[in-house]
Amino acid sequence: MELRSRSVADAGRLLLTDNASQVQPVIGNVQQLCTKNAVSSKPQDYMENGITLVCADGTRFDESECQCVFDPSFTPSTECFPEMVINYDADKESRFDVKHDTDVRKVRGGGKFSSKDKSSTKVDHYNGNGNLLKHFNMTLIFKSESTGNSKQFLITNCRATETDQPSIGIMVSNINGMLLFVADDNATAPSSIKMKLKFKKGSWNWVRYIFDGRTLQAMVVPLPDHLADPSTVTEFYSNNVTLAAPSEDPVMLLSSQNPLTIGYCNGHGYDGLVYRADLAPWVCSMYMDSLSGL
Repeated sequence: MELRSRSVADAGRLLLTDNASQVQPVIGNVQQLCTKNAVSSKPQDYMENGITLVCADGTRFDESECQCVFDPSFTPSTECFPEMVINYDADKESRFDVKHDTDVRKVRGGGKFSSKDKSSTKVDHYNGNGNLLKHFNMTLIFKSESTGNSKQFLITNCRATETDQPSIGIMVSNINGMLLFVADDNATAPSSIKMKLKFKKGSWNWVRYIFDGRTLQAMVVPLPDHLADPSTVTEFYSNNVTLAAPSEDPVMLLSSQNPLTIGYCNGHGYDGLVYRADLAPWVCSMYMDSLSGL
């Protein structure tokens, strides 16, 4: 399983094409007439000399500039890669500008979290969660060692107080060994817990949680070890919930002033290991309704 990580800026640069030859020359302060015409129904297309041409993915034709320009509304879908990779492997270090840890111990196989020590990882890039409220994709490889009946926070957007439940996240419940998938847009009462899926207690699990603006999808794959390829495992659990129909406006989830957080937040900790977390504020089309995105 190959995972690649690039920044949003890098992704944008990769998607842009060399259109320097298309820029119209400027004589004095007057730009020459553009001989290319936009196609109203297809922002990527334009006409030149009676021929339809297409701008590269991630760009659109701008008639005022007479060339293909970066399209800020574009969401990468042809390549499925995370924006952030948090790797707790003892032999590797994540970039310091990606996260900061509090009392997370490096052990063989990952980072060890303790609710008693209030262990946490805060991913500052997602501070305020504004870039996750319309769509997100998060994948974690973890092994829960929690006991008792209290809910534990595996990953959440860590809202303000103990009474302010997360509006994005995955919680661990030892009751029947369930993962609780949270999504709250303040309009889908009575509960912010939208799905529950089994996980394998005392063992490694691969979990993916996706929100595409209308639908939530979750999948859990029990693993024989933290390095196993989930696509080779036949046992898995999955579910999906629709928050908005195709005819309705997309849903926006409630924000938090705190960063996306793995582990302890507002009285709720996590006991166990995390090997890695892959995070992105976009959803690849191949991830939805299939195992092909593993």
